[in-house]
Amino acid sequence: MKRGDVITADTMNTLIGALQTLYNREQAKGGTTVSRSGRVMEVEGIGRAQAKALAREGIVTLYDLGTESPETIKEYIGVSSKEATRMVSDAYGLAGGVGSHPLTDVKSIGVRKASRLKRDGIKNIKELSSADPQAIVQALGVSQETAKSLKEDAKGVIPDHSES
Repeated sequence: MKRGDVITADTMNTLIGALQTLYNREQAKGGTTVSRSGRVMEVEGIGRAQAKALAREGIVTLYDLGTESPETIKEYIGVSSKEATRMVSDAYGLAGGVGSHPLTDVKSIGVRKASRLKRDGIKNIKELSSADPQAIVQALGVSQETAKSLKEDAKGVIPDHSES
C-alpha cells in the first residue's frame, strides 16, 4: 500500500477483524486491558491545540504523556506546574499506570527474560520491583545480586509523579 491509496470498506473490516482476533488472543493469555495507546486529548484540559503542540514533540499517546516530566509538558503547552503535574499523572493513570510498563522497559531485560519472568508470574515492572529476589533467581537463573539489581532497575523505570 502506498501513500494516497484508498482503503476499501472490506479492507478496513478485515483489519478490524484481525485486530479483534489479536486482542482476544491477548485476553485469553491473561493480558491486561490498558489504554496505553489512548490519545492525550482524553486528559482533561488538553484540547486540539495542546494535543498538536505535544504531537510536534513526539508526545501522542497517554503513555507518552504519562511518562514525560511535568516541567517538559509545562514548557510545551504553557500551563502551570501544578496543571502539568496533574495532566501527567492523569495520563499515567489512564495509560494503565505502573502496570502498563512492560518488563522490557528495564534495560537489561529482553524478550526472553521477560517471557521467563511472565511464565513465573512476574508480568510487569511493578511486580518485578516488588518481587522476592529468590523468585527472580528461580525464573532467570541469575545470582541473588543480579536479582536485586534487576529490582532496583525496575524501580528506576517507574516515574515518580509525586513531585510538584
